[in-house]
Amino acid sequence: MSIESFPDLLAKNADWAPGKTALEEVLSGRSVTYGELDDHASRCAGMLRANGVGVGDRVAVLCRNRFEFFECLFACVRLSAIFVPLNWRMPVPELAPILDQVKPALCLAGGTEVEALYDALIGEPVPLVSFDDRSA
Repeated sequence: MSIESFPDLLAKNADWAPGKTALEEVLSGRSVTYGELDDHASRCAGMLRANGVGVGDRVAVLCRNRFEFFECLFACVRLSAIFVPLNWRMPVPELAPILDQVKPALCLAGGTEVEALYDALIGEPVPLVSFDDRSA
């Protein structure tokens, strides 16, 4: 079975119950509906595509718990790209060899993890996009 044959479960949930809560951040009380998450995942897929990500490409993500993590996960599924979650607790000397082996087409990070990911990518020609830079 090829990856293209898997149903887009987020899109189905957005069709069935667009106003139902998909994710909730307990500490802040912030939430996102299936309709919003579907829209954000589509926008993220467009951004990934615009940055050269295609079928089979790896997208490395380094961030703490945040909605953008899931948006990127679903965006990768839509593009048939490979989502590579990285552990934000890892120090740079442990991240660098993982990134070297994974060879991501694009890296995404948020918060204080942007600097760690940048340091781990030194010498690697991999684009890095920050979740917190809304101009990207």
